[in-house]
Amino acid sequence: MSIIETIHKRQSWRTFSPKPVETDKISLLRDFMSSNTQSVFGSAIRCTLINFEEAPMQILKTMGTYSVINGARLFMAGCVKKQGKCLEDYGYVMEKNILKAVELGLATCWLGATFDKNGFSDKLKCADDEIVPAVSPVGYAADKRRLADNLMRKVANSDTRKHLFEISFIGDFYNSHVPDNKYKAVLECVKLAPSATNQQPWRFLKDPKMDVFHLYLERTKGYTYPAGQNIDMGIAMAHFELAAHELKLEGKWTVEKPDVDAGDREYVATWRP
Repeated sequence: MSIIETIHKRQSWRTFSPKPVETDKISLLRDFMSSNTQSVFGSAIRCTLINFEEAPMQILKTMGTYSVINGARLFMAGCVKKQGKCLEDYGYVMEKNILKAVELGLATCWLGATFDKNGFSDKLKCADDEIVPAVSPVGYAADKRRLADNLMRKVANSDTRKHLFEISFIGDFYNSHVPDNKYKAVLECVKLAPSATNQQPWRFLKDPKMDVFHLYLERTKGYTYPAGQNIDMGIAMAHFELAAHELKLEGKWTVEKPDVDAGDREYVATWRP
C-alpha cells in the first residue's frame, strides 16, 4: 500500500475488536517506532508501544482512556522534552507511527486531552522536563462503532473537511489558490489529516513564482485545547512531506521569515524544494 493510499484509508477509531494483534505486527511496529526519531525542529522524541494485554481492566480505566476508547489493549505513546516547537515535532513523528500502524491493517485514534498524562508518563519513565502530549490506541477496528463513538464523530464533524480553497493561498491570504500540479494531491493528503476536534487549523501560502509553501497555524478562536493545534501542525507536515516524496517532489522543511502580512496566523515552517 502506498503512503497516499494509507493516508486516504486512515480513520479515527475508538471502538476496538477483542482480536489480539499478531506478534509479528507488534514487532514491525515497535521496530518502526524505534527508528522513527527524526523531527523537524530538533526535538528528541522517544516513542514506544505499551501493551496492557495482561493488565486488569481497572488499570486501563484509571489511565483515563476508557470513557473514550473501548476494547484497545495496545497504545502508542512517546515522551518529548519541553522546548520550543516540541508539540509540532511530536505530531510529526507520532503521525508517521500511526500511518505505519494503518499500513499494517490496524486502527488508531489520536488522544490529546482524554487520557491520564501522569499515568502514561510513569509507564514511559519520563524525566521531569519531558511530557507525553498525546497517545493512540492500536488494534483491530470493531465491526461496528459504539453509539458513543458515532456521537463523538458527529459532534466533531469528523467526516467533513475544509475545501482546498479554505486552506491554500498564493502570494497573500486574500488569494485562495489550488495548485494545478502534483501539489494538489499533496494538499489533498493534508486535508485528510486528523486534527483536534477536526478544526483543521493548517494554512498554506504558496510563493507566486516557485513551489515553495509557507505553513501557518490559524488558531480556532476560544478553543479550549490550544496545544492540540500545535500538534496538528506537525501532523500536517508529516502528511505533506510523505505525499510529496512519494510523488517525487523532493524538498524539506526549513524555518524562514516570510515577508507576509499573516494577521493573527502563526508561522510554523516552509517547504522548499
